[in-house]
Amino acid sequence: MFKITQFFGILTLLLWLSFEPAAAQVVPRVEHVLHISVDGLRPDVVTAMGAARLPNFFRFRAEGTWTDNARTDRYNTSTIPGHTSQLTGRQFLGKNAHNFVLNTDPGPITLHTFGPYIASSFDVVHDNGLSTALYAGKSKFIVFENSYNASNGAEDITGEDNGRDKIDTYVYEGDMEKLTTLFVADYAEKQYDYAFFHFRNPDGQGHSTGWELSPNEDYAQKVAEVDVLLGQLFAVVENTPGLAGKTAIILTADHGGELGGKNHGNLFSPDNYTIPFYVWGPGVAVGADLYALNAALRIDPSTDQIYDEDAVQPIRYADIANLALAFLGLSAVPGSGFNVEQTLTVVPAAATNLVIQQGLNDYNGTVDTYVRRDEKDKVYGSNSTLIVDDADPWWSGRDNQVLLRFENIIGNAAQQVPPNATITKATLNVRVVNAGDGGKLHRMLRPWTENDTWNTLSGGLSANDVEAVAQADSEVSEVAEGMLSIDVTASVQAWVNGAENYGWVILPEGDNGWDFYSKEGFMPPRLTISYEFDAYQTRAAQQEQTATQTISNELLPAVASLEGSHPNPFSGATTIHYSMPSKQQVKLEVFNSQGQPVKVLFEGVKEAGRYEITFNAQQLPKGLYVLRFVAQGEDAETILNHRMIAN
Repeated sequence: MFKITQFFGILTLLLWLSFEPAAAQVVPRVEHVLHISVDGLRPDVVTAMGAARLPNFFRFRAEGTWTDNARTDRYNTSTIPGHTSQLTGRQFLGKNAHNFVLNTDPGPITLHTFGPYIASSFDVVHDNGLSTALYAGKSKFIVFENSYNASNGAEDITGEDNGRDKIDTYVYEGDMEKLTTLFVADYAEKQYDYAFFHFRNPDGQGHSTGWELSPNEDYAQKVAEVDVLLGQLFAVVENTPGLAGKTAIILTADHGGELGGKNHGNLFSPDNYTIPFYVWGPGVAVGADLYALNAALRIDPSTDQIYDEDAVQPIRYADIANLALAFLGLSAVPGSGFNVEQTLTVVPAAATNLVIQQGLNDYNGTVDTYVRRDEKDKVYGSNSTLIVDDADPWWSGRDNQVLLRFENIIGNAAQQVPPNATITKATLNVRVVNAGDGGKLHRMLRPWTENDTWNTLSGGLSANDVEAVAQADSEVSEVAEGMLSIDVTASVQAWVNGAENYGWVILPEGDNGWDFYSKEGFMPPRLTISYEFDAYQTRAAQQEQTATQTISNELLPAVASLEGSHPNPFSGATTIHYSMPSKQQVKLEVFNSQGQPVKVLFEGVKEAGRYEITFNAQQLPKGLYVLRFVAQGEDAETILNHRMIAN
């Protein structure tokens, strides 16, 4: 029966909409959200294993928006309290806290036993007439079923009364393959609006044999097992009518685990409080860094664990509850304290966001080494860690100097920054494994290789405006363990403005050295670049609406170039831009996310020039598409891939 209160509620809403300016969309609207938590997942095990071993984890990185530097709660790195934060949007202790400390099978105890009712994402979804599910890999997750069942769930006062039982389907199964099989079958049939899925594997193995990251270690192998099961979750989402193109997936962890140990309780260890946070789905920014997208509202914590009460927060697992609800077009969890305004954005920003890391999107251009005074002829280019140190040993003077470069980052191809673009922010992230005094990053002015030594560089390097710029582009001090973030905007801007990219030399400050992973280490250095470039708008203003455009040969790139598509993401159709330096055989073909061919846009010969072609996807499912560009000339073949998202 239609209630009079509903009438006035609708009237109030219409009046509000008529006067309130529309807010910018920060989250695309979808019909289904799949919330995944991988218990005990360290983000560096993903990079250590690589895309070949963990293709489904890497799909989040290549096709979604993500960070490897999200945070647990400041005062908690355990399972049930952590997942309570994920589901309620509350911190562990303090203001807007859930204050639930038990991490064992709860018996009759619920989240509300010792205090007021604690609402969750299940409440909001259920009370709005949508379906919910919880599939858990540990028996102690029964605390959530008990807290939100027909006896203990709150009364539904939102619209139609849907009852007190907030979780429509609850399943516990300790065997992850069985749990995944059950969920896939149920999800295809029931198509829950909000589903929470918990993987137990990595945590149990970490406690048993340790959180060891090498690919042949037991912990890493458990993560690989999860990756296979993630593939099944992707498959049901992408191949089921009703879910395909209408589902967002959010993945995080409740904690990490201590490298070299079997626990995760030390609140001061970045191994424990540093977690991944991945978002994938239609309309989600592709290959973007979450901190770059949210620079105005969130702070990249670098190596720190920021207090939960601080005004500006990092990305935390507690953000998920209200992010999931925002995807569904629902309001925030009552009483929650994180992302309450639902401003955490996952959609493309005005600036293009590019993440460059060895092994990501087939990138293989990281070059790094260090040179050492007391071993003047030794080559360190294959070491898994890089050392910045002013005195090792103490009597030797300036000793270890690090060299780091990301090659081929400037250009007109996909995954490159166009020349003369405006760099809004560039950040270098390195995983520090040994704390120290810090150092200065000087942009290099001369070439070098990983085979260089102290002697081949004529006694190390000096910041003298000959070997490296005298004025440091960046400086860090008192470096702690964890993911160090360094602002390198000035360096990248210089390179896109035409300066040669020889990378950096990191010169030490003080005699307490610090170490970080090289490209051979468990987490290679990562460069995140946000830039603005108006080439498409400029070109459109200078030409008529034609299918192709040719320009003088001296302005063309030296090799065949795929310059991307605009807009991206797109609705209906997008325009693809590419350039040819000479007459070549060209093929442009589009594939879906399963690698199946969808459409050949062009196959034939193109003369030298710059071209545009339209990809019309109006009759195709929404989601990810990959454009494969092949250009064959007499002396060379160019093969490039470009990702496009159809909304």
